[in-house]
Amino acid sequence: MGLNWRLRRAGQSPEGFAALDLLWPDSVTIHPHYVKVGDRYLRTYAVVGFPREIEPGWLLPLMRFSRPHTAIFYTRPLATQDALAQMKRRLIVQRGSESADAERGRMADPLVSQALADTARLQRQLVRGDARMVETGLTFSVWADSLEALEDSSRLLISLTDSLLLVLRLLRFEQDAGLLWTLPGGLWPDNLREMDTAAWSCAFPFGGDEVTHLRGQIWGDHAANPSWVIIDRFQMPSPHSVILGWSGSGKSYFAKLEAIRSRYRNLAVAVVDPEGEYGVLSQAGATVIRLGTPEAGIGFEPFELDASDAGYDGQMEFLLRLLPRLVDGWQERHANRVAQSAYDQGRVENGDPSTSPLAWIARLEETDAETHHLVKTAQTRWRQLGGSPRRGVVLPEFVVYDLSQVSDRMKAAGYLVLAEMLARTTPGSARRLVIIDEAWYLVNDPDTAPYLESLFRRARKWGTALSLISQDFGDFTQNRAAEVCLRNAPLLLLLRQHRDSLHQLQSALRLTPSEIERVAVAGIGQGLLLAGEDHVPLNIWATPAESALLAGTAVTSGGAGYAR
Repeated sequence: MGLNWRLRRAGQSPEGFAALDLLWPDSVTIHPHYVKVGDRYLRTYAVVGFPREIEPGWLLPLMRFSRPHTAIFYTRPLATQDALAQMKRRLIVQRGSESADAERGRMADPLVSQALADTARLQRQLVRGDARMVETGLTFSVWADSLEALEDSSRLLISLTDSLLLVLRLLRFEQDAGLLWTLPGGLWPDNLREMDTAAWSCAFPFGGDEVTHLRGQIWGDHAANPSWVIIDRFQMPSPHSVILGWSGSGKSYFAKLEAIRSRYRNLAVAVVDPEGEYGVLSQAGATVIRLGTPEAGIGFEPFELDASDAGYDGQMEFLLRLLPRLVDGWQERHANRVAQSAYDQGRVENGDPSTSPLAWIARLEETDAETHHLVKTAQTRWRQLGGSPRRGVVLPEFVVYDLSQVSDRMKAAGYLVLAEMLARTTPGSARRLVIIDEAWYLVNDPDTAPYLESLFRRARKWGTALSLISQDFGDFTQNRAAEVCLRNAPLLLLLRQHRDSLHQLQSALRLTPSEIERVAVAGIGQGLLLAGEDHVPLNIWATPAESALLAGTAVTSGGAGYAR
């Protein structure tokens, strides 16, 4: 009915548009307060009152309105001379009204006084060329499948606009015009209002805080609007992340999801699993290596030192950090003896360098029996932790290092060794994601935290992203090295937090009261993602197949859907 009218008004013939019949509804029924388009109901409102002051993104809450809706924003430029002429007439009327009230002894109307001040300020800006004027109009249409749902959506919309100081007017007996304005036919209402370009720029284009990287992977959906949160770690200034959440908030579940989805993109993934939670990833092709068992054989020997290697200094520094974690009674003098013995063994004598990377241990037996005994004890304990050495071991593309059968003390050593092993074996041309769960084992240790800081700085250069998972924000404020790790992680996911840590979070991360409230009462899989300068309320979700895999049940094909 209105289609032919619109085409003729645009100077086009309705002939040749028969294909539109495939899209056009069977019927359009117009009622005083709504329009029924096919099987759906539509109600249109016009905005007739705006707040006096607005700021960038002020329309964002309306764009996030959870019910089906259409927002129509009309705009066209207004000549400066015409705008000044209109303002001049308004000033004459307003000042005349103010003078008449003063002559009659009436109190000045504050609305008129404020309007006079605003009009005069805007007039000066136009004369100086600091602003221009545009004519704008704003209408909202809500859609629903039933009249009851339409009434409910209308009440929610009015409540939302009231909170934004917008005044809505229902288009009574004009719903047909509202339908035409909703369609992309280039039609607009006649009652447009003037707005200066500073205010206009705050509304158009619509601003948002969506995070959607071109080649990323889905982390979840935006809690405030129907959009995906898609992150590419390697597009950030640094690819590292920190995930914090109270026990049971879903942080390990999210880490498993990210591991699976990283494999979709053919990224190598390594997981340091202290509690045996990631064994289910074997169903997705992961190789599970259980440290503390004879068959572990991770293929890394921290006691081998090669003086001819360019990385010799780093090897020695790492070994001296590891030894105190393997034996009791280790002192500074023992470290000096180890360094001296390795140096002596590595020197070139008579033109023949040492060919055995473990020969420094035998030399140590001749010079310091006590230190030699401690080193041999440490070597034995390392064999118990990492298994028998295996030459030529190639790291799998998807591997989980299970530390659940290792004592708490040895876990600290295991964390240290695995981090160093991954740092040495990751090729510079490949990209890898390394997930370290329960990272407080590293960041709370004043000796290993500086090593982790160094690893955070170096990993980016050889294409590795580190993801640290812990429970408490305080874990990253214990020492300077932990704070540096936090500052070098542009991705920070805050799941549900303990009430006692909220004040520290708010002051350190400059979170708003609403953001603090969200992480305080968040459910499982809900939280706040800090991606650079963006703060995004996030809902973590998984497909049915991913949920079944992570639950350890059989994966069956099914329809589309999501399981949070």
